[in-house]
Amino acid sequence: VVGVLIGLAAFAAFTIGKTADADTGRTMAFLTVGLAELGFVFSCRSVLRPAWRVPWNPYLVGGVAVSLVLLLLAVYLPVHGAFGTVPLGAVELIIALGLALLPVTAVEVAKAVARRSSEQGDG
Repeated sequence: VVGVLIGLAAFAAFTIGKTADADTGRTMAFLTVGLAELGFVFSCRSVLRPAWRVPWNPYLVGGVAVSLVLLLLAVYLPVHGAFGTVPLGAVELIIALGLALLPVTAVEVAKAVARRSSEQGDG
């Protein structure tokens, strides 16, 4: 289900970005998938607890930080052509980030609903 949500977010990013040009659409989709996966890794550490209530793993945080830097370098370094990406403006970057947060938010909402259901079932 999460994969479908990330795919839908990427498709929305591509659709929005391609109004400028196809390269922008592809870059926005690429960035949306990358950011969504980096956000999801924190959500999937617990089935019921919210991501912010699970103890931090410094190796995970470090790995995500390095991955985030590499993702942004693939978009903004002069070698971005090797990745088939183009530099994005602030608006496109914010849209990609917002769309990437949607699947992560959906997972957290689903976990909250599941927590509430399990708490009511115990009563």
